[in-house]
Amino acid sequence: YMSYRKEKDNLASVSIQNMRQYLKSFFKWLTREEFISVNPMDKIDIIKVEQKVIDVLSDEEAEIMRCAATSERDLAIIDLLSGSAMRVSELCALNKSDVNFNTREIIVFGKGKKERTCFMTGRAKVHLMWYLEDRTDDNEALFVTSKKPYNRLTKNGVEYILKHIADTSKNPNRRIYPHLYRKTVASNMLKKGADPSTIQNILGHKSVETTLSCYCKVDKENIKHEHEKYIQ
Repeated sequence: YMSYRKEKDNLASVSIQNMRQYLKSFFKWLTREEFISVNPMDKIDIIKVEQKVIDVLSDEEAEIMRCAATSERDLAIIDLLSGSAMRVSELCALNKSDVNFNTREIIVFGKGKKERTCFMTGRAKVHLMWYLEDRTDDNEALFVTSKKPYNRLTKNGVEYILKHIADTSKNPNRRIYPHLYRKTVASNMLKKGADPSTIQNILGHKSVETTLSCYCKVDKENIKHEHEKYIQ
């Protein structure tokens, strides 16, 4: 079945490996409930997955995006994403009451309604305060659309904002999307020596294994640094 899906749908190895995990979990449940006596997936080896270089923003690209933002709202969004590592869905779900400007803490409800605290940088705090001071609506949402009736900003809305800023910036042909900031934060923390469990807590992952498998891989800048360190 897995081979058929790979060939028919031209699936990547990572998709086939995920499929293997889903099937193994399903048959494990069948075994536990005594519908079957043996898990047939135990005989299926782990699928080798291609290791891809993580796509992250360089310092120059990040600053170009900030310079191209034309409103306090957009600057606040960029600075929150790049400083807190929260998911775009978490950012869109935020209310004004979730933000504590004194402590620079933000209460976020992640996957599974799990609550955690995110932190914002000083510049994110400044631009968020200025944005909220200019607001004239009474919507409880932290971020709203720029035109009436000022509805809560959605994931698609944030994606459009970042794409528009990128298209009008000096980042030619660079695809900028919300999750790119989350990956960049994790990658930068790893390069600076942060413990994986700390990165896990900041990202809001259930397990450190998820953090290691998704983000803590060698990126191009690490390779370049090691090359210069040992070869040049």
